[in-house]
Amino acid sequence: MPLPAVSLPTAGWALMVMLGVGYALALAHGRLSLASLPVFAGLLLAGICVRRGSRAWQLAGHAAFVCLALGLGLHGLSGFHNGMVSLPPASQWHALGSFYLNLDKPLIGVWLLLACPWVVPRHSAGQVLGITLLATPVTLLVCLLAALASGLVVWLPGWSPGGWLWAANNLLLVCVTEELLFRGYLQGALVRRWPTHPVLTTLGAAALFGLAHAPGGAGWAVTAGLAGIGYGWAYHRGGLLAAVAVHFAVNLVYFGGFVAAGTR
Repeated sequence: MPLPAVSLPTAGWALMVMLGVGYALALAHGRLSLASLPVFAGLLLAGICVRRGSRAWQLAGHAAFVCLALGLGLHGLSGFHNGMVSLPPASQWHALGSFYLNLDKPLIGVWLLLACPWVVPRHSAGQVLGITLLATPVTLLVCLLAALASGLVVWLPGWSPGGWLWAANNLLLVCVTEELLFRGYLQGALVRRWPTHPVLTTLGAAALFGLAHAPGGAGWAVTAGLAGIGYGWAYHRGGLLAAVAVHFAVNLVYFGGFVAAGTR
């Protein structure tokens, strides 16, 4: 049976309430400043153009969103003061881990859910589960072999006492946002343009995903591109939930079983 659908108005209001509460708390604690107002205004105007404008205004809205998404994803827009969380080491061999609780990047995913509901295609629960179980081990094997062969990581299992916080942050603020953007939005747009070429649309989105990781070096770009193929195939066959699940599984295995080379 298809997964139960939540109407866009209901989901939209729920997201707006949660977003408002979260950013109000961030503002009260000095993690958000009034310098971020142009970003919120720009996203609002882009959403109005996409949902209600003519074809020309829709294109302008998408162009504005892409520019804002780049700035948010690269943490280059002012007004957001992302907090760093330091984790205790998993063992005496692990370096102290840290990550950011990003306030800017999640706006990408929220905008997509509200302005472009087509980024979340409908699939049955059986499809989601089956594709996740099939795509996860294959994607893991390919990615880890590529990372090990490139000397990017070394095998060193361990779990930090604060790993649950990292996992929640990674799932909700990283995997969901990135899959909404790269699979739901970019791959989804390619599929809408070329519906009979799933291989090309999957590879196109995967190439962009790899390119987004290029600042980390060529090895990470290639590994991310290979991962993007797995995530893209999961999205094509099982929808957004399957892509998010596979993405999170890969990140989870990396966090619990490997460390970046040179950080031991």
